[in-house]
Amino acid sequence: KEHKEDCKILLSARESMRDDSVALPEKGGDRIFAIQNRGARYMQLGNVAAAEREFRLLLDEGFTTTSTYVNLASTLIYQGRVSEALPYAKLSILQPAYTKEDRAHLRHAYHSLGQVHLMLKDKPAAVKVLQKALELYPDDA
Repeated sequence: KEHKEDCKILLSARESMRDDSVALPEKGGDRIFAIQNRGARYMQLGNVAAAEREFRLLLDEGFTTTSTYVNLASTLIYQGRVSEALPYAKLSILQPAYTKEDRAHLRHAYHSLGQVHLMLKDKPAAVKVLQKALELYPDDA
């Protein structure tokens, strides 16, 4: 039953991308789920500015997770706004990682932060972040 409900939410989220009159769920986890998936879909379609709006909306909704910060930083990087991405990339590694999925996002967050530092030509900061990532995730070496 839960899977069926999730599919309905995803279909509604996709429909809302084509038609602004289709509303997202008003609040709660269903709304967050819909916004996350809409943002990811916009990224897949190459509509990075729309994806950015979705990920900012997640933050406005109080959904401050590693994946939200990493995704927002990524949209900014894709738009050439690397220095604007830095604070979000930094915030991404400060979020708690309770689940296996959270830890996977956190691994990605360290890599993203290192890349942002490299793009900003701050090699010492990049090395420090990436060394920390290897310390936390030695299997990634």
